[in-house]
Amino acid sequence: MERIALVFPGQGSQYPGMGKLLYEEYQEARDVFNEANEVLGYDLAALCFNGTVGQLGNPEKMFPAILTVSVAAYKVYMKLVGIKPVLCAGHSLGEYAAMTCSGMMEFKDALKIVALRGVLANKVTASLDGIMTVVDGIDRFILQKACEEASINDKKAVISCYNSDEQFVIAGNQDAVMKVEDNVLTMGGTVTPMFMSAPFHSFIMEEASSILRGELEKCSFEDGNFPVISNVEARPYAGKECVVDLLSKQLVYPVRWKEIMDYFKEQKINLVIELGPQNILRNLSKINMKTVQTFSFLNVDDIKTLMEFTLKDRKKYFSVVDECLKVAASVPNKNWEKDEYRETVVESYKSLEQLRFNLINEGRNASEEEAEIALSVLKEVLKGKKVSEENQQQLVGEVLTNSGLILN
Repeated sequence: MERIALVFPGQGSQYPGMGKLLYEEYQEARDVFNEANEVLGYDLAALCFNGTVGQLGNPEKMFPAILTVSVAAYKVYMKLVGIKPVLCAGHSLGEYAAMTCSGMMEFKDALKIVALRGVLANKVTASLDGIMTVVDGIDRFILQKACEEASINDKKAVISCYNSDEQFVIAGNQDAVMKVEDNVLTMGGTVTPMFMSAPFHSFIMEEASSILRGELEKCSFEDGNFPVISNVEARPYAGKECVVDLLSKQLVYPVRWKEIMDYFKEQKINLVIELGPQNILRNLSKINMKTVQTFSFLNVDDIKTLMEFTLKDRKKYFSVVDECLKVAASVPNKNWEKDEYRETVVESYKSLEQLRFNLINEGRNASEEEAEIALSVLKEVLKGKKVSEENQQQLVGEVLTNSGLILN
């Protein structure tokens, strides 16, 4: 089985037309956009598909747009591929998409929070002295020293994102950041100013962080269906009780993306799939994890290749459904109570048959979730036929063995 990690991009990944292909081809994507339109009170789909670069560059609109495209991509991924990830992570803003797709946070709440995050960003940009710049080709410790030397009195520059061994983002007061830029250029590095961006992940966002915390406290959170890696700690959220604190701190603390990629390696991830506009994180994954397969799910060629790459695993899920039907039909019955047998065995068997019929009719393999449903229904059939607990476990084990699949 492939060990999959899903990654979700943040600010800077937006572009006019993003998500349009998914919207036109898949009802699952249309449902996501329709919900976003309803929550936000404007036509987000029209903005994403027909908006100008300037309109999509406004954080108040940009952040919900990127989140929506990412969640839509996840819904389509689960329809087409259907393999639950081992874990997921989002870069900066992308952490909200990761939280939503894992089930830790409701989509409607995430939309409202990221829209507020955009409003706060605009206020900071308009009223405070702060900028951001991407730095390439400089060692981390040299850059750290350059930031320290440029920070005088209350004018400071800090590293706000650790993207790879040689790519970083710096943020802080304009004078200090520009001094660091000059030093970087002198040392042979390159700089790419992030025009009109608030200085995220820096001390300048402390007041905004407090306001965001107040709104996060009004939301409800769950533990999620798979782990989400925190930008602040570069480790999985310990539980839903940590969400408010870590998402609030995220505005002030640096994004530890390089460490997150190192954690992926520790977890033996061998397939990284970017769900969202462009392929920024796919490219970073190639830099940080040179031996893994990487795909961008909004790239048509990548989707085709990914479907081929995961075909073997997806066929195994269909085999689970087939094997469950075989066992359900062949195992001897020891339950002579007709009404109970009809309710527990007959109806359950019919649902298995319907699941298989739907898969064949739709011309697709089963998802991991559907394979788990089939196993759950088989257990109901076995229980209804009064099969002993020991034999139930043995039969389920045979299903997994015969299908060539061990579920997580």
